[in-house]
Amino acid sequence: MASILAHSYRTFRISRLTFPSECSIRFGRNGGFKIPPRLFCTNNASLPGVTYCFGGNVYVSLTNESNAQLTMLAANGPGFTFPPGTGFEALPTGEEPTGHEAASKALQECHRLDNEEGAKEGGREIVFAGLGEPLVRVPALLESLQDLHGRPEVSRIRLNTNGLVHSRDASSVAKSLKAAGLSSVCVQLQTACPDQYQELVRPKGGLGFADACNFVRALTEAGFRVQCSVVAHPDVDVDAARSLAIKELGADSFQSRPYFP
Repeated sequence: MASILAHSYRTFRISRLTFPSECSIRFGRNGGFKIPPRLFCTNNASLPGVTYCFGGNVYVSLTNESNAQLTMLAANGPGFTFPPGTGFEALPTGEEPTGHEAASKALQECHRLDNEEGAKEGGREIVFAGLGEPLVRVPALLESLQDLHGRPEVSRIRLNTNGLVHSRDASSVAKSLKAAGLSSVCVQLQTACPDQYQELVRPKGGLGFADACNFVRALTEAGFRVQCSVVAHPDVDVDAARSLAIKELGADSFQSRPYFP
């Protein structure tokens, strides 16, 4: 867990955030940690690139940073582009929203879509994804989840991730996400072959294929419904990845996504 918080601290310094003296991170009895109501103080309410929309859902980007050379977007292939009208753009270099700001922006987008398309019964799904990896900013993610959980505008909250969490932190992170109100998780495994995973994903910071697999197990143990996915790259054995996800890691479902050469 220390490695995750250390990375987040570095990210916050880049964004020039300030910390009130009374703020602290408290560890819960179940091994997770809790974020006080106003941990971060910034003025990024109009920061571009925080949200984009697709299929009636609102997607939230917390960072451009990733813990792997291959980002989840780049994995789709060099020919991948977002459909027109999604409003996707990268966050400005060196700028990131706090969790509160990201949640506020997501709710604004829910209201905008309701006004333009009509209210969606039960609310809209919020998906944490974006150009970077959401889990490199665990504290901000938890902060957003706590703000969004239980809101009438929100039906479900999903996390799209590469699953690269150090095995020593996997259980604690999974439990914290569950306690904060996350509904489901999609982990992009990329392949069932450890050597191919290293070649394709090129993880950083000592992370690797075993960590991603272990995080899937930790999520299922925490009570999540987990979907694993791969991008159907020509060299990837999709059937082997499906078998790994469902039979060995305990995922509830599997999806093969198209590759755009």
